Amino acid sequence: MALRALALLGDQPDLTLVLCLAGPARRARPYAQLTARLITAAGFNIMRQAAPYRAQHRPLPFSRRFDDQFARVARWRLENQEESASPGR
Repeated sequence: MALRALALLGDQPDLTLVLCLAGPARRARPYAQLTARLITAAGFNIMRQAAPYRAQHRPLPFSRRFDDQFARVARWRLENQEESASPGR
């Protein structure tokens, strides 16, 4: 299993990072903090790793036999709406 990352640096101040994570226990957090937008699948581990970056995270659910990523994204959206509606946050 390999970790492959391609960083595309342009004249813009933000970093566009195309990241392919494969295999168990890959850590996305070191890469997530560098990005303006983080687009991932909606698996359990990546959703937990991306939690500190909710504002820039865009999860895309995939159909899986034993993992309901669509339900996970629906819960994530509800939590984000509640947090943004709460005063003082």
